[in-house]
Amino acid sequence: MTTAHLARGVTLLALFTLGQCSEPTSTRNQSTTSPPDLGAILPEAHAALHEAVATGSLLNAAITRFLNSPDEPNRESAVTARHTAHDAWLSAWAPAALWAGNDIHYVAFRIDAWPITPGFLDTLPQYPQSGIVADVSLPLNVDSIQKQHGFSDPLEVALGFHAIQLLLDRPVRDYNGAAEQIKRRRELLRLQSEILLGDLQALAQTPPISLGMTGLLEASIATLSEALRMATRDTGKTDCKSAWRGDSYRALELLTAPVVNWLEREGLRRWSLAIDPKAAANLTETLKMMTSPPGPTSTPTNYAAIGAEAPTTATAPTPPLVNQTELALRATLQILKGIIQKASRSRTGP
Repeated sequence: MTTAHLARGVTLLALFTLGQCSEPTSTRNQSTTSPPDLGAILPEAHAALHEAVATGSLLNAAITRFLNSPDEPNRESAVTARHTAHDAWLSAWAPAALWAGNDIHYVAFRIDAWPITPGFLDTLPQYPQSGIVADVSLPLNVDSIQKQHGFSDPLEVALGFHAIQLLLDRPVRDYNGAAEQIKRRRELLRLQSEILLGDLQALAQTPPISLGMTGLLEASIATLSEALRMATRDTGKTDCKSAWRGDSYRALELLTAPVVNWLEREGLRRWSLAIDPKAAANLTETLKMMTSPPGPTSTPTNYAAIGAEAPTTATAPTPPLVNQTELALRATLQILKGIIQKASRSRTGP
């Protein structure tokens, strides 16, 4: 690790500590602080949601083509469409948090639940009768699949991008023929695609909320919390190959970019500076750290991507980006929560 990256880590650790134990600042003039005009954010957020719907529609069409003619080129096209749609969803996660409010985690669990248990969905080489695909006693329809999703454990995932990817990772031969399992696998993939598109459409068609600073910061916190979960995930609990195209840093960029854009707007910066000058200065620093490329040791070469076999070397895999991005996310979350608390006190008085 270079001296620059070491200094960066020390700075983040100091900011995280300051965020946890900083003293309350004076609220003498905060009652007259007007929130910035954030009206421009709603159209941008709505556009991101509509892009997620558009790419979800293309994914649904690609899966339909594959099921109508299950060959390798059509499978690869469906996989590509799935990656494109998932990228659009990651970019729309923060806007979705604005639209869904406190329901964002329920919405995100339907659309993008992970990690997943492969044997819950489909057969495995060592368990040829496992999963929904092999359970002929379970009818395959929209209602039954929705009920199976997270039925008794969050890892029992039947819906969303990662469940679709797992089925698309099956070889083409698993979609050709008249065997019962093949028929059920085809039907399950069709249902997953239709439900996903319906969920995206329903979210985008929800009437826009009345945007305020608290709602914006809470959506930011929800999004960055999801990013932190991604940065510290336990890949041993999932076998969904290429869930983020094998590039978790790029996925984190897509997920956090809207939040960074919101928090760096001049109006919001002036508002947060009036609420808590020290927190505002720290926030500027952590956002810079969060958007900087990771250091050379932050993404180890022995890190196993989702679905990849564990490294054969004696060195255990290290979670990616933990040295910089994880600390930056934790510090930013702590700062935002503190700003919300102080803004609330400024409205209610001492």
